[in-house]
Amino acid sequence: FSLFSHVHGTFSRIDLFLVDKKPLSSVNHCDYATIVISDHAPVILDMSFPDTPIMRFPWHFNPSLLNNSDFVEYINQSIDFYISTNVTPDVMAATI
Repeated sequence: FSLFSHVHGTFSRIDLFLVDKKPLSSVNHCDYATIVISDHAPVILDMSFPDTPIMRFPWHFNPSLLNNSDFVEYINQSIDFYISTNVTPDVMAATI
């Protein structure tokens, strides 16, 4: 199930992937992950594209962004919003 309604005490499958028949053969697996922070479970879609070369470039944070006061303020507000939204009695502090 992808949604748990605390108000109604019910589970529903409302989060899903729709895949056209052309790439359907590339789907390896689709599953719901555990509901942790919100009332929705993440939906995981694993696909393979064997004819596509794999290029792996590690992501690196651009530290020069920290010199931009607008960016720093945006990040601070985003963190505050995340915490205020997700700190609830049913979510362990370690999860946050």
